[in-house]
Amino acid sequence: MNDNQLQIKDDETPIIQATNAFTQSGPDSVQVLNQGKFVNNETNLIVAGTANDARALSNVLNSRMNTHYYNLFVLDKGFEFTSNCFELKYDQSLTSFTSIEVQQTFLPLTIDIVEQIKTFPSIITTENLSFGETTDDHWAKYGLITKIREFDGGYRFSFTEFEHTPIQQQFLNHHLEVLGILGNEYKHELNRTHWSIKQVDLIAEMRKLNKVLVSL
Repeated sequence: MNDNQLQIKDDETPIIQATNAFTQSGPDSVQVLNQGKFVNNETNLIVAGTANDARALSNVLNSRMNTHYYNLFVLDKGFEFTSNCFELKYDQSLTSFTSIEVQQTFLPLTIDIVEQIKTFPSIITTENLSFGETTDDHWAKYGLITKIREFDGGYRFSFTEFEHTPIQQQFLNHHLEVLGILGNEYKHELNRTHWSIKQVDLIAEMRKLNKVLVSL
């Protein structure tokens, strides 16, 4: 196997709870870095996850978030977020709902490409409770992918969520087109378990809709 190909890894050691505090300031809610520390007189942004997540997030901060794309992960409606990990099968990953251009850019997954994907803002949610609709208390998570590993039959993802920045899923249902999400009377992307990459500046488009998301 080529050294640059994604390798199958063993399971991680048990999760160690770690909380990392960042602060949000500057125009358009952009994080401001000062002498290696985030400083602000306004709002603390708490990122909860593992110690490994903290290190992975630090790597992203060094390379900055790439807002030309975003990851959309839709999980089975029965999925419960009991940890910061989830799995998807190969045939659910960058297949349907992902443009040919994006597939050609990011497949096959290599170590270098995974490092790029980890800099994309990510929406992580579960399927709508009915076709094209869900309840008002159905919330999507917003954050960054910190690790992608292969397992037998698919990929295992670890993520860090930016707390206090959830996205109401009904809001996504009502603004599909501008976010590059497919939805019509025959097929609805938020009703299908999958991972897609959208060539959309999620943060800019959400700002136009008066929704401010963290940008690193």
